[in-house]
Amino acid sequence: MHLRSNKNVMNIDTLTYYLLYIPIFKYYGIITIALNLGIILIYGIDFHFNLSIIISILVISITQAIIKVNQWCKKNNGGKNEWIPLSKRENVSINVVVTGGGNGLGLKIVESLISRYSNNKTISNLNNLKMSIIVIDKEIPVGITSTKNLSVEVHYIKHDFKNAPNQNLYKKILEKFDNSNSNSINVLINNAAIRYKFDELYNIEDDIIRENFQVNVFSPVSLIKMLKPNYLITISSVLGLIAPSNCSVYAATKSALLSFHDSWIHERRERRGLLVLPGQLKDTDMFRNITPPKPFFAPLVDINQLVNEILLKLEIGECGELCMPLYVNFMSILRCLPYFMVEILRKFSGVDDCKEENF
Repeated sequence: MHLRSNKNVMNIDTLTYYLLYIPIFKYYGIITIALNLGIILIYGIDFHFNLSIIISILVISITQAIIKVNQWCKKNNGGKNEWIPLSKRENVSINVVVTGGGNGLGLKIVESLISRYSNNKTISNLNNLKMSIIVIDKEIPVGITSTKNLSVEVHYIKHDFKNAPNQNLYKKILEKFDNSNSNSINVLINNAAIRYKFDELYNIEDDIIRENFQVNVFSPVSLIKMLKPNYLITISSVLGLIAPSNCSVYAATKSALLSFHDSWIHERRERRGLLVLPGQLKDTDMFRNITPPKPFFAPLVDINQLVNEILLKLEIGECGELCMPLYVNFMSILRCLPYFMVEILRKFSGVDDCKEENF
């Protein structure tokens, strides 16, 4: 669970962040157990008097145990295979393919990878780690060219994912791979996506529907089949969990990508991957002209914080989901609630009342 720590904006994430980091709340479980044990030692165990105390100790202990086990499973892929952190590997080549890396979230991921791993003497000299970043997008950013330095190479390949990845693209990618070392790791970050102006389904042309599915679903799946990554990062969306009105096609593509990721990861024991489920991103063009109806409960996601979390999990090979902001962690529960409760929550959140301006 990841929270915003922006001190300048008050929302449910910031409020929860402060509560968790006030010592009495952060160590609430330990403090409660210590106090309850003290009461039992002083007054003895009386079943009628101390039943609630015993239950609270059990609940807190079980909850903390579940959290610890979950953290271990995410880092160790459920005990299926071990992952050595990237910065601690010796004599290894890492090939990272980033789709849609020419702008927005993808560009920030590329910039952060370069900043994190390039010219790092501790990594490049001691461990001889080399990273080759292959950026695939329909447009290469102006003024950006392929670069090389001590530990990182960046290559750009122009391709519009409205056209299915083919053998020609596959050959171009392989040409950029660093295969100088037999201990190579292939990482695929499926980030490229498009959307249409949100509108009622009957107003959307069939060609636009097909384009959205091609870019958001079929092309990422084709790349996975081609590259067979050791670690897969799938950028989906909270809209894959809950679909607002007038967003049927885009939400369907994100839901399809989410389901595909879940199934693919579990097909073989050695596969690792991270499913990223962000809310609306701040300072990107994708949803810039849509204002969230309840920013206190559904704040915009800081792109720098999101990218930092993604790279931290890539470094340690963590599996599972990355949900930001806080409310995204609870969206799956909606499927379990009675219909009338879901309708009340949708009405309260205003999710079906979002208006788009100047798309």
